[in-house]
Amino acid sequence: MGALYTSAALREYARAQVTQADVLLTKHSESALSLCRCGRLHPCDDRRHWLRMRAHYGRFLIDE
Repeated sequence: MGALYTSAALREYARAQVTQADVLLTKHSESALSLCRCGRLHPCDDRRHWLRMRAHYGRFLIDE
């Protein structure tokens, strides 16, 4: 038996995920000379991951 999520609970979770993604995207923004702030080439794998996560969870918040 899986957990049942109400629309409000799902939106709250999605909002938290989008907020977390925004924080991590700031930490993995372009620094200089095509480098990420973490020192890897920009966009780094972490930035790509959090862009996908933000897009995924952002879909649950479209009609707010």
